[in-house]
Amino acid sequence: MAETLAKGNRPGLAGLEDHVRQAVRDCPDIVSLAVSDATGLPIVDATTGGADVMTFTAMATLSLRAATTASLSVGLGVPEYVHLHTATGEFLLVRMGEGVCVAARLAPGAGMGRALDVLRRLAAQITGVLYGEGAPARAGPWTLASS
Repeated sequence: MAETLAKGNRPGLAGLEDHVRQAVRDCPDIVSLAVSDATGLPIVDATTGGADVMTFTAMATLSLRAATTASLSVGLGVPEYVHLHTATGEFLLVRMGEGVCVAARLAPGAGMGRALDVLRRLAAQITGVLYGEGAPARAGPWTLASS
């Protein structure tokens, strides 16, 4: 898990670590999982297999921004999530408010439906921790491309 949370340097956010661990338990297909802020920096993570969390979250943020720009340019609106498929696994990104996103690397042949359900639930839980329970979704920086 993210070193900053383990050391207690981010008071009020420690509950995120519990939610992330539970999401990984709920979906064994999740190999690595991270939550990043609008700049691509990790807030909390459960990365494995030598994954560099900074690279992982930066890729997630940049991929989500690029997908949003492309989606808006063809009139599809802001994507709820982005799915990247490779020969060695899947990468699933779920957008949240204020530029925060949840990113997961899935095992090859993973069930997308279950993973997406778990990540959506995690996104709602994280929104509750960061912005308060019942907080409305907040626009991320990638929605600025529509103006």
